[in-house]
This record gives sequence, structure tokens and C-alpha cells, in this order.
Amino acid sequence: MRARLAFILMTLPSVAPAQEDIVFSMDATEACLTSADTLLAAEACIGMAAVSCMQDSAGGTSKFGQDACLDAELFVWDQRLVSAEARVLAKAEAEDTANDASANGLLSRAEALRTTTQAWMAFRDASCDYAMAKYNGGSGTSAANLRCLLDLTGRRALWFAYEEKAY
Repeated sequence: MRARLAFILMTLPSVAPAQEDIVFSMDATEACLTSADTLLAAEACIGMAAVSCMQDSAGGTSKFGQDACLDAELFVWDQRLVSAEARVLAKAEAEDTANDASANGLLSRAEALRTTTQAWMAFRDASCDYAMAKYNGGSGTSAANLRCLLDLTGRRALWFAYEEKAY
């Protein structure tokens, strides 16, 4: 029975629009970030590219379109987060070495950053679980998760960008 069901599901036509129907660009977010002079102002830019994508794409307001647009912007912010965190970690490790961070009995900057990252990931996951719970597995669940991940990932990436400037 399972094999038959799997075969039937594989032969059904897809009802989702093709991925190439999505028109995604970070231009709206980048323009906003260029004019942002504070971290708070920069945080308001998160999600602008996804909104533009939804408006500019055929089917962009469908469940598939919303998810695809949110996921596209989330991917960009995630890449920025990984890159910025790696740069800040490298600077922290260099400072720890230069300052003999183990001498004071406290966590080194690099160790503290790693601990912070682990705690942030747990916070992000729990926060987004909470955001999804509102939809109880219904049709808004994936968009709620993606919006939450986008917001928190974007904020963390911006925090690292501002942290780099503070060095």
C-alpha cells in the first residue's frame, strides 16, 4: 500500500509555481541599510527584500511565494551572519592570544563568543517554535517560522556588523 501511495504522489502534477517565478533582489534592503545610521534603524530593513519579492513575483503572495521570498532573504542574512561572526571570532582569538586571556581566570573573548552563539541558537529555535505554535501546524506555520528566523538571523548579523565597527 505504501509503495502504491508513493507512486501516486510522485505522478501527481505539482501545484506549486516554479521557483523561477520568484523575483528576488536585496535592493530594497540594501537601500534601507545604506541610509540607516543606527542599529535600530538597520533592524527595520530586515524583511524588505522579501516584501518586495512578494509584490514583484507572480504568485508572490501565495503560501509558496511567501515562503520562497522569505527563505531567499533568510539565506542572504544567514550568509552574512556566518561571515561576520567568523571575522569577529578571528579578531577575538587574536586579541586573546595577544593579551594572554587565560591569565585572568575568566572566559576568553573567543570562548565567550562561542558560548553566546550556542545560547543564541537555542533562543532562536525556541522563539521560532513559539511563533509556529500559534498556527498549530496549519498553513501559516512555515511562514511564521521563516519570518521569525529571518528577523532573528538578520538582527544577529547586524549586531555582528556593528560589533566589528566597535573593534
